[in-house]
Amino acid sequence: MMELPLPPTFYGYGRAQRELADEYQVGLISKREFVRVLSTGEATVDSVHLAPAGHSLMADQVWRHVRPLLPASARSR
Repeated sequence: MMELPLPPTFYGYGRAQRELADEYQVGLISKREFVRVLSTGEATVDSVHLAPAGHSLMADQVWRHVRPLLPASARSR
């Protein structure tokens, strides 16, 4: 699950995301990791939507969270 980087006025949504991830024991990729990708040069086409380089960086972030959950035979990449 990905925690969305929302404006401060939407704090309740972020809290709900974290609570649901905890309740259902789902991994949560923090909004800080998401923002790190968005703020990387060449990662977006308009500061919000990912460019090809941003998709690659986001895939790396997701992979860091998913890889440890997979059986060893499926971890090669």
